Amino acid sequence: MPTDRILITGVSGYIGRQLLPHVHKAWPRAELIGIDRHAANRKAQILRCDLSQWDPIRSFFKRHRPRLIFHCAGRTAPGSWPDFFNAHVLSTAYLLEAITEQPGYLPRVIVVSSAAEYGEVPRRRQPIGESEPSRALSSYGRSKACQTAVALDFARQGIPVMIARVFNILGAGQPAHFAAARIVQDIRGLAPSAARLRTGSLRTVRDFLSIEDVCRALIALARRGRPGHIYNVCSGHPVPMRRLVQELSKLSQR
Repeated sequence: MPTDRILITGVSGYIGRQLLPHVHKAWPRAELIGIDRHAANRKAQILRCDLSQWDPIRSFFKRHRPRLIFHCAGRTAPGSWPDFFNAHVLSTAYLLEAITEQPGYLPRVIVVSSAAEYGEVPRRRQPIGESEPSRALSSYGRSKACQTAVALDFARQGIPVMIARVFNILGAGQPAHFAAARIVQDIRGLAPSAARLRTGSLRTVRDFLSIEDVCRALIALARRGRPGHIYNVCSGHPVPMRRLVQELSKLSQR
């Protein structure tokens, strides 16, 4: 896909910073720009701002007009409903609204959402398809479902928006509130004499994939995804949490 400027929002977040080198490799001649509230990244120009603030976003698109946008900004840490609303719903609405203000400007936009939108899905309806309705169990999941609704509304207005529903990620450097990272932290914190690791239910089954695979999937969507469509980014192989704990325990002993 030919492009001269690419934007990654949330470029200092977990997915954003992992995605950046993949984008650089896929489009080595492109100018990479990042938007983030926090630390800078040396591999991209950074606009430091909060995407829930309208004026800076509006000014950004008047000046830069990137041809490809990976909207990775968001919040995965625990928070309140207003926190999640600002991070997911308002930020997406402002970003896409700023695009519509530019005449003749139609960048491809990949909105990075989450499988948390699905919530509790009856076994008879698994494996989960993209048309499955949301039964989100948390403020995070419900805010992500609202984010998707906003993105699809702009897609119906003609903006080439695609939604990537990312399932459970595995990879180094994850925040401690990610499931796998939390388990690793708990294993490392066990005293030598401890016989047991305290966990939640190990009957839960989840779909895990590596952060590298997530990044490759996002690049593929940017190149070949169909606007207005939702894509599950997953392995397609359910893994019991008991097995994950066992494998992580083995790795920690090496």
